[in-house]
Amino acid sequence: MPENSSGGAGGLTLGDYLRVMWRWKWMIVIAVCASTLAAYVYSARQAPQYKATAELLYVVPLDPTAPLATPYNLTDARDAAVESLVNVMGSSAIVGPAKQALGRGASGKYDVSTSVTGGTTAGTGGVVDVTATSASPRASAAIATAYAQAAVDYRKGQQLARIGAAIDAVKTNLAGFTTDAARRTADYATLEQNLQNLQLLQMTTSGDFKLISPAVRPAAPFAPKPFKSAALGMGVGLLVGVGLALLFNQLTTKVRGTHEAGEVLGLPIVGSIPEIERSSFQKGRLVALTDSGGQTAEALRLLRSNLDYLNVDNDSSLLVTSALAGEGKSTTVCNLAITIALAGKSVVVVDGDLRRPRVHEYFGLPNDVGLTSVAAGDVALADALIPFDLPPTLRPGNNGSQSDAAGGAKGNRRSVVLTSGAAGAGLGAT
Repeated sequence: MPENSSGGAGGLTLGDYLRVMWRWKWMIVIAVCASTLAAYVYSARQAPQYKATAELLYVVPLDPTAPLATPYNLTDARDAAVESLVNVMGSSAIVGPAKQALGRGASGKYDVSTSVTGGTTAGTGGVVDVTATSASPRASAAIATAYAQAAVDYRKGQQLARIGAAIDAVKTNLAGFTTDAARRTADYATLEQNLQNLQLLQMTTSGDFKLISPAVRPAAPFAPKPFKSAALGMGVGLLVGVGLALLFNQLTTKVRGTHEAGEVLGLPIVGSIPEIERSSFQKGRLVALTDSGGQTAEALRLLRSNLDYLNVDNDSSLLVTSALAGEGKSTTVCNLAITIALAGKSVVVVDGDLRRPRVHEYFGLPNDVGLTSVAAGDVALADALIPFDLPPTLRPGNNGSQSDAAGGAKGNRRSVVLTSGAAGAGLGAT
């Protein structure tokens, strides 16, 4: 887990998340573009779908014997009828007659759904929408109308079946009155009146639902919508890209940038040296001298100031290293040494790279005697040190306002170099 600036393990802050997003920005962009394009292409290749809707309205069944009477529980009866119709819309009692009415006019794949509209807090409102979806605009309208009409016929058939059953029951009771005296009773007269009422109701019943709005052929498809699908795909791609970025950020062990290096090590970043352009090396590797007003020289001076500020214990040595070869250790050491020497401090540069020593090349010094000679006891340390003279115009004190008080040899030997030694190359090769 990444560490916070104080060195302890901690959660990611908003700034950390933003840096992760920026680090993996190309992966996020690719995920968003791929998802958006895939959603658009997939949607555009789908067959057009058309939707048509027919409307059914619940009507109170009329009782011819009491045409002005209103059912006391009208709302409950309406809601029960609507719920019953919606529940049986997909049953064979409606699907069969609807398909028979359609014949071959809707041979393709289609879908039928119902919904209740016009509802209030007191009830459903009694309006049922029968919606058909098909690849053909004409078929969708025909299917919706056929299913709606089949529902009306089904409800009418249900009522006629109940009335027919009641008529049969009344006729059975009337058949029990076998004598003339029995037929002159009030019960017989009541049954005869009920039979007449039921027969009249049978002739006049039209069901409790009415097709008030047949489906109209749609002018344009409602699906697919490529641009809407692309927008959804963009959102999905963004979520996937961000998720992958967070996952890869947890799995990767690569350190990117000074900020992350400081978080992982739990140490402050003292300075940052920009990459030196190859054109700057035409006059030599010591850019602190050849390009004293450049960006690299300014970064080195800032590093020198930060080291002075942090060096509260007056440490007298610095170790410069890197994880891989060729990352600029020798270039950094030489230029930093010159930058410190230009501030009026005595500096000793020690080349400890015995495999590929470069310090003597950058300073233009011989490498016959050096660190390996001192380590082997062949030469005394004082004899192995080689002074490096700073240019007179850049020596401490020659800034246009004061002279070099030290002068002479003292001013020329602010920087001293201990090269790797002649044997260093040989040792490094074994």
